[in-house]
Amino acid sequence: MRPPTGSRRTGLALSLGAALFFAVGIIFSKELTDGDLAVPLILGIRFSIAAAILLTIAGLQGQLRMSRRQFAALVVLGAVGYGGEAGLYFLGLERGSATAVTLIFYAYPAIVAAAAVLRGREQLGLTSIAALAATSFGIVLLLLPGGGVEITAAGVLFSLGAALVFSGYLIFGEDIVSASPALAGAATTVLGAAIFHMTISAAGGLIEAPSSSEVGNLLAVSLCTAAAFIGLVGGLRLLGALESALVLTIEPLAAAVLAAIFLDEVVSPVQAVGGAFVLAGVGLRTFSRPAVEPVEVLEEAAPL
Repeated sequence: MRPPTGSRRTGLALSLGAALFFAVGIIFSKELTDGDLAVPLILGIRFSIAAAILLTIAGLQGQLRMSRRQFAALVVLGAVGYGGEAGLYFLGLERGSATAVTLIFYAYPAIVAAAAVLRGREQLGLTSIAALAATSFGIVLLLLPGGGVEITAAGVLFSLGAALVFSGYLIFGEDIVSASPALAGAATTVLGAAIFHMTISAAGGLIEAPSSSEVGNLLAVSLCTAAAFIGLVGGLRLLGALESALVLTIEPLAAAVLAAIFLDEVVSPVQAVGGAFVLAGVGLRTFSRPAVEPVEVLEEAAPL
């Protein structure tokens, strides 16, 4: 059943806003990784502020009612999956351009698709095979030397590691997330990531006061994270999984454009084609997914 025209427009706006906020957050994240703060501390502060915002909104909406077991499971899921993925992603940003890291990370839909086939949960049709091939070929082109999208070998490994961890987070956390209210699931997951990175920061003696410019970037990326999740949840509820996911694939393209404007990153023609193949693969995979209930795929549709 299609939503009313007004609701559909609102859903499109929310999903587009989520994609853009995630992309803007990547730019502020890149600025932070070029500074002196340790990555775990950056992520700990980012997720703490975002979690506080999301938990407040979830509480006001009456969506924080869950069992202690559900709460604990979501916190652990956020710490190991979302927190681990974000840590690896930031380590990739320290060793490569925002465009390269983002596009490599977007290999995760192909990884999830392959895992679903191996676990017998899905059959790999021609469209899915084409999506996997396009994504793989695009990454190869993206990583060819001599172009403006720069990334070290370690950056490639960290970025692919982030994609693998996030894929595991989606695969093993699907049942946990779908059993909880949508907004509460997002908020508690972010809280788990915050606890994970603040614990690492404290244990490693990494806690220090950020500079004034870093405070601004930290607040900006935290607000972007919270706003992106609000847009994601609203878009999923109004549009459903398929259409909102299609809008969200704008994120890597938006990140590339913003990086070119604000970070002076240049994309060579060959690597631009590679990026196009990666995005095409993600788009094909999205089109091939069956329609499901929006709440059940909240975390699957979410990028950084």
